Amino acid sequence: MVCVHISNAPQRIRSWQQLAQNLDMRILIGVSRRLGEVGYNSAMAIAPASLPVFYNKVKLMPFTEYAPPPPVGEWLQVLGVARRSLQIGTHPHAIRLYGEPPMGTLICYESLFGWVGAKQVRDGAQWLVAMTNDQWLLGAGVREQHADYCVLRAIETRRWVVRASTVGPTGFFSPLGERRTVPIGRPEVAAYTIECFSGMTLYSRWGDFFGYGSLLAFAGVVLRRQARPVGTQSSHEGRNRYNSRR
Repeated sequence: MVCVHISNAPQRIRSWQQLAQNLDMRILIGVSRRLGEVGYNSAMAIAPASLPVFYNKVKLMPFTEYAPPPPVGEWLQVLGVARRSLQIGTHPHAIRLYGEPPMGTLICYESLFGWVGAKQVRDGAQWLVAMTNDQWLLGAGVREQHADYCVLRAIETRRWVVRASTVGPTGFFSPLGERRTVPIGRPEVAAYTIECFSGMTLYSRWGDFFGYGSLLAFAGVVLRRQARPVGTQSSHEGRNRYNSRR
């Protein structure tokens, strides 16, 4: 995984297409692109003899990709806040290359949000890719924690997750949550054979509705207990004490 700016450099796209053609390989690249006045943080998939396919990030990072509205955003520019917000992708979707299993793409901290991967799986993704620049995360512990979210995404969707990071953990996460990552701190190439799945877990099918439903059920129980008449509760307690004495 690399990150390049392709707004005004179509020759870069042609060079990647030529590389894919020469090596008969598929390439996934993190790109910063601009369509007119609108900018995107995207993933670009390239296959031999085909046009690039893009996925636009749907969960933007506050302050760096998403700027507060003026005048607050203008006041915060001295702290490094972005001058202009990127455009949010329309919806999470699978990337489809001709003849290849559909894949879902999680860009940067999108891997923290289960609903992004779940929607991509519902759209047909048979495996997931997490691509990120961990340079802005300070410390190996934080970078490891960021990678651990791929364990959750793999288990809840029953999909292999392939993670590519600039300085953080890079490797493969099985549908059972097993990690196969290369050590942090040195350049290395990782290769592993993974399986593609098309089945749907309950989470992939229903998302966070189960969690919301459980929260509503708990709130209903609490409200019901609070709404119970005090006299009725006291009479039950008195009857229980009388029965225990007998």
